[in-house]
Amino acid sequence: MLHSALDTLRDWYRAAHDLGHDPLHLEQIKQLGLSAKQANGNGFGLAPNLQQSMAQDLAQYQALQQRGEYVAQASQKILSVIGQTQGPHTQFRGKVYELKQTADRLTVRRVTPQPQTILEMAQGKIQRTVVTAEDCQRFQRFVQRLESDRVPTPTSAGLER
Repeated sequence: MLHSALDTLRDWYRAAHDLGHDPLHLEQIKQLGLSAKQANGNGFGLAPNLQQSMAQDLAQYQALQQRGEYVAQASQKILSVIGQTQGPHTQFRGKVYELKQTADRLTVRRVTPQPQTILEMAQGKIQRTVVTAEDCQRFQRFVQRLESDRVPTPTSAGLER
């Protein structure tokens, strides 16, 4: 039971961090985690107002995670088609985004207008995401362009006999 309570508090902290909550809120969650760890599962509980706050943050974060998952899948497709392998990682740098993948990590950075890491994944699990709906749309359009560029046209394939 303790393990799942700590995992839930970690998830809440990650959600609150990525949602941009203030440092005091993050510190409060951290202290709750330390209290839960010290209590070792004996009699640890959250006040109703904290349970409500946690539920709201986790619900909001779910949308961010879904967008992050989509961008991760799109990034892997982009890297597999036009990524450049350099040593242990494969990368792609476009006008707006920079993608980098190693065996167990994926990092997506928005390079303009202000450089910012929008997605970090480790071993297939989102570590950090601030992917916006606009990011998703851009990735969707880019993947669609990639796919349409790869479809053989009658003029370029199969006409010579």
